[in-house]
Amino acid sequence: MSASDKMHDKAQAAKGKVKEGTRRSAKYAYEAGQHKRKPKRRPRVARAVTEVLKHEPRSTVSRKALSQQAKSAAKRRSAASRSAAARKAAATKGATGRSTAARKAARTRSAQPKSRAPVRRSGKAAPKKTATKARRRG
Repeated sequence: MSASDKMHDKAQAAKGKVKEGTRRSAKYAYEAGQHKRKPKRRPRVARAVTEVLKHEPRSTVSRKALSQQAKSAAKRRSAASRSAAARKAAATKGATGRSTAARKAARTRSAQPKSRAPVRRSGKAAPKKTATKARRRG
């Protein structure tokens, strides 16, 4: 018996204090939490939780805080893991979802101000434009 099992035994309520079903449920939940058993799928519970979460307010956290949390979580993952997740997301999104995402991307791109100088990704500096044509005309 491991140390965590001994701790769990001490945390249990005395017999007769709790219903047997509750005791069984607690034992199951404990084992699932300790990865000693695979939790059963509970679609009805999953749907109920999803519905409840949909009614939660969206303003409980700032956009900045949410962004920081997402970035720090992404930093902890490997590049391969992030790439695989992106591939899976694209595959499971479906045609309608991809179309909507593309429309949103185009909308947010057009909303951002255009930069004056083109971004060069090679490490070389952009060639300087000379005003020779302007001088020839005038």
